[in-house]
Amino acid sequence: AFAGWTGSNGNVAQKDVTITQGTTGDKNYTATWTRQPSDISINTTITGNKPAQYGDELTLTVTIKNNGADSGSVKLSDSSLKQTLVDDIEAFSVVSASITGQTDVDGLSLINNGYTLENIPAGQTVTITLKLKVTGNAGSKIETAFKAEPTYGDTKQSTKQTVRIETTVSFVKKTERIVGTNIVLLIDESGSMGYDTDTEACDDAYNNGNMDYLNKNCKSDKFKNAKEAAKNFLDTVFSSTNSSANVVVSVYKFGTYCGLVSCRKDAIEIGTARNANEMNDLKNSINALDDHPYASATPYDKAFEKAYNKLYGWGGLANGNNNNNVVIFLTDGAPDEGHEGYYELQYLYYKKTVIYSIGYGIGKNSNEFKTLKNISENSGTPDHRGKAFTSDTGLSDLNRVFNTIYSDIKQESQVLTVEGVAEIESDIIANKPITINVTDKDGHKKPELKYNTLQDALNSGYIVRDGIKYDIDAKKFKAGDKIEVIFFGNGE
Repeated sequence: AFAGWTGSNGNVAQKDVTITQGTTGDKNYTATWTRQPSDISINTTITGNKPAQYGDELTLTVTIKNNGADSGSVKLSDSSLKQTLVDDIEAFSVVSASITGQTDVDGLSLINNGYTLENIPAGQTVTITLKLKVTGNAGSKIETAFKAEPTYGDTKQSTKQTVRIETTVSFVKKTERIVGTNIVLLIDESGSMGYDTDTEACDDAYNNGNMDYLNKNCKSDKFKNAKEAAKNFLDTVFSSTNSSANVVVSVYKFGTYCGLVSCRKDAIEIGTARNANEMNDLKNSINALDDHPYASATPYDKAFEKAYNKLYGWGGLANGNNNNNVVIFLTDGAPDEGHEGYYELQYLYYKKTVIYSIGYGIGKNSNEFKTLKNISENSGTPDHRGKAFTSDTGLSDLNRVFNTIYSDIKQESQVLTVEGVAEIESDIIANKPITINVTDKDGHKKPELKYNTLQDALNSGYIVRDGIKYDIDAKKFKAGDKIEVIFFGNGE
């Protein structure tokens, strides 16, 4: 800006110079100017996913405008962005950087050393664009707040911008509630499980005991498939994944059984398994059963009576432990009149026994299934009631139902966290194994992390103690990872 004239009028600039009348001789005047303080503004924005996923690209834009009347130079620096690199060198990487009218700008140098914008003309806006790729672990964050220092004038600071990475980690906790469970499996062995009597000829042959005709024309695979599904269920329960679980399975068949003199309606134990070796013996016993039984009754009461005695009678499975107690009841028909089992069920209900019913080849809208549904939904506790299922007579569908029941017995729970750490309840059993499975955002599984005890997991640093509870340190994983922690709970 024009400051005035100096020279013959002295060294102090004067905007108005007067030459007095009568003055003689040469006069010298020099125009002088003073620089106005720069008036600048600065703004910073980050666009992209917030919170960011691992591998996402963020666009950091900085705009500086010279609002003054004179051109001027401005030095840019960002201590927050620089500090991010110091604290967590892998929080981000610079993909590219550009400044209005310039190319091949060193973005990393701009962050670490600052950058001077030379002689920004009055009224002009300069834009800096940085492309950043998110590479940080969960729990990291990217912060930026650029500072602009003009050669002349006041320093300006942009508003701080923050992008968090930690909230993108998913956490799935699976509590293996199969720990501490006594299971009694009751399998219907009535005649309809072995033979199809829907046709008049087969029905007559069944009622008259014509075994030749039945075996040639009327065989059903229902009982055979029930045997296979029961064996598959045992394989699932006693698999290597669950080999340390405190689980006991007893298997019964129920129907009409005849001796030399008379017949009786009853439930008969096939066997009991507490470990993998005993499981193999039990599977062999199941396998030895006739694929096509010829028994005329479906005595619900006898099945429930034997289940109660096995669980709670003298020397029963439930004596001396706090295990959950479960009955799985598989049948293809209604109970015999007078053998509905109402009385026996009350004892199981009183003990809070969870009863799962399988209507084998029974329609969902049938009266038989309504009976099974009523039996199951009145069992257990308000927090964990039994359930009734239908299955067609094929093996595949029956396997599906058994797997669904097994999952419900385990009472798996899933928790999605929105923090950098995820909480595990204090009911973890310290001397049982802990497994951590990780799948990255692209669906690729990472090597399994397995620890024999809680202390081993704590020593690894992946599991950390938080008072009486435990956390998984999600900062050890990449954003977008799906973390599954499998541990044994107390079964309550």
